[in-house]
Amino acid sequence: MPTAVAAAKNATNGTNPATTPGGIPFIQGSNHKNIRITSYSYQLTAGGSQEFVTDITPGGFLRGVRLSWKSTGGALGGGTITADGSAAIFSSVSLENIDGGLFIYPMDGFAHRMHQKYMRPWDGDPTKRSGSTSETWSDTINPAGMLKLYPELRDTAGVLSNTDARAKYRVRFTLGPGSRLVTGGAPTYPTVTVTLYAESWAQTDVQDLQGNKIEELPPGLALSHVIRHQILPLNSGGSNNTFQLTNVGNEIRGLMAIVRDQNGVRQDYLTDPIRRTIDDRTLGVESPDEVFHHMEDFYDFLRNNTATRETGIYVWPRFRAPGDMIGQYWLPTNSGTYYITETATSSALGGNLGTVEWITDEVVPLAPIPVELDGI
Repeated sequence: MPTAVAAAKNATNGTNPATTPGGIPFIQGSNHKNIRITSYSYQLTAGGSQEFVTDITPGGFLRGVRLSWKSTGGALGGGTITADGSAAIFSSVSLENIDGGLFIYPMDGFAHRMHQKYMRPWDGDPTKRSGSTSETWSDTINPAGMLKLYPELRDTAGVLSNTDARAKYRVRFTLGPGSRLVTGGAPTYPTVTVTLYAESWAQTDVQDLQGNKIEELPPGLALSHVIRHQILPLNSGGSNNTFQLTNVGNEIRGLMAIVRDQNGVRQDYLTDPIRRTIDDRTLGVESPDEVFHHMEDFYDFLRNNTATRETGIYVWPRFRAPGDMIGQYWLPTNSGTYYITETATSSALGGNLGTVEWITDEVVPLAPIPVELDGI
């Protein structure tokens, strides 16, 4: 499988990441372009699943792909909706090059929902969107919602050059099985319709109406954005754990842990202390409460109680919120970086084994990064 760095190097599709200085900046001379790609419908079944693959039509500089879904015909039949809710209908979602190089690695829908909420906080919690649109979140037997698969961070940082029909990008996702949405009872599974939209920056004109030259390339081509994960075992209750992060080699924007018990149910099972070290440096020795307090310090929707932290979610953001003047710059790593997290498992797990899914949000510099994009 191509590495994250190899995929990142393909992000420019042969274009020069450095823009020509002078004239009107690209983000002033360009505009957002949003195009519906296609829709798919599939009726969930208890044990079945279906993969869907869509090539993205070339045009402009790809900001990302929006997945919007709604459902009809479901009946709970005495069953219970799982804790992961609507996003659980996606057992895998990824964004790749046509040659298989990955930018957004395969993760399930709930992991993507958590990534969107905590690594793109300016987009807000997708479950809190307006109740007047087709993307209104619904954790019911007729699930609905929206996820953004976005290589772009902000202001073109991480966009993908999408101007070459020979080097397309591709979305791949799998719906089902229905047991990820509902357990028990005798449910009638819904028919889910998923619509995909490509959201891009348009290619600019050579000059504006007054004859001023417009920059042709976005400054954000100077970097690529990669999302990866690894799943490690959580030892039995009361046992010590040493989690080594293998997804290193790039600059880390954020680290997230999703902790689950032997049944795949999310639990707050990391205990005091949680010790994080990188090579010979200590990054933090914290109790779980301190981790949660620092999350509230950084995320205004937690601080203001407009959204809540989900059970089993631990987040260490490593990016800045420039408008609020809070946060940190990205954490540099290389292929030899030794990044570990040590903690003991809650005794509540008993003699069972759980899992910890570690999600890394990463930046790959491809050229000198403009100062206004560094660390965002």
